[in-house]
Amino acid sequence: MNTFNTKKLIAKQAIIFSSTDSEISIHIFMEPFIYQDEIVSPIIRLDYIDLPSTKLRDLVGKSLTFTKGDLDGSIYLDSAHHPVDVVSLSFFLSRQNKLTILVKGMYDFEYEGLDGVANEAFVLKTFLSSCDVNED
Repeated sequence: MNTFNTKKLIAKQAIIFSSTDSEISIHIFMEPFIYQDEIVSPIIRLDYIDLPSTKLRDLVGKSLTFTKGDLDGSIYLDSAHHPVDVVSLSFFLSRQNKLTILVKGMYDFEYEGLDGVANEAFVLKTFLSSCDVNED
């Protein structure tokens, strides 16, 4: 059996989705990797986020902190949804003038059990884009 290495969880791109202003999600797409002889491309899905806006220009320089359980998400690995508890989101411009998101939190791999992997703190950084096409 191949042991899962959490260092394989590298953020590739994040996208804001919204169906209404009160239903905002961020999906963080991870770099693909091989696990148990299969190529996997996990996504961390964070739903019902209380963001000040879905417009990228409005998020520049903003930071949000959350207490445990305020912003939960999940990552699907090894046929199970593993909880992800986010403690902060920060938004800043990169040197390429693109919006970057910094996400800090905890993977809860003990909840469903993942190859004997313990819960682990993480920090992810990647570019952020938006699917919000409203003109206002």
